[in-house]
Amino acid sequence: MRVRTNAIAGVIATAVFLSLQCAAPARQSSDRFANLIELAAPRAEHALLDDLVGEFTFAAHFALPGELPSDWTGTTTNRWTIGGRFLRCEATSRREKLEVESLRLIGFDPSARRFQSSSFDSLSLSHVDASGTFDRDKHTIAFETETKDPSSGVRTRTTEVLRIVDRDHYVREIWGRGSAGEPLQLVQTSYTRSK
Repeated sequence: MRVRTNAIAGVIATAVFLSLQCAAPARQSSDRFANLIELAAPRAEHALLDDLVGEFTFAAHFALPGELPSDWTGTTTNRWTIGGRFLRCEATSRREKLEVESLRLIGFDPSARRFQSSSFDSLSLSHVDASGTFDRDKHTIAFETETKDPSSGVRTRTTEVLRIVDRDHYVREIWGRGSAGEPLQLVQTSYTRSK
């Protein structure tokens, strides 16, 4: 009887030990996810983009090398998504009968200490990634990127300067380099709040 009691006590002790061992990873996993959620909370840098939230009309002027200048107009709706972690910018631009849809997500990566952007549009089956830093004195984000022309395959490095003028206006400028390496403004787009 004593042997049987010792065996049962051993089984119970083993079961308790194993349950404690199984509970520890569950607690660690729960803590891990709580830490991840805390780390992924929107930061003060996200608030710098608050003035871009809303509906805007825009006028864009393109002056690309080797092409005639062209003017576009359009609208964009910018709103926070995924719990305020990314600014979702959905735009439609027009020039005569041509219409282009685009989607852009802008966020801030605290580990890289940089703003990140991913853009998609109906002129391409790929997307463009960019990253940049905020200049508090100029109230601008300078995004650096490399694009590839889908028809020629030529890669071009550009800088996009996003300048927040005030709550109702912002400007995007895209800069490249001329043949002698000089700065060359390729696109200027001015946005005005409509709602």
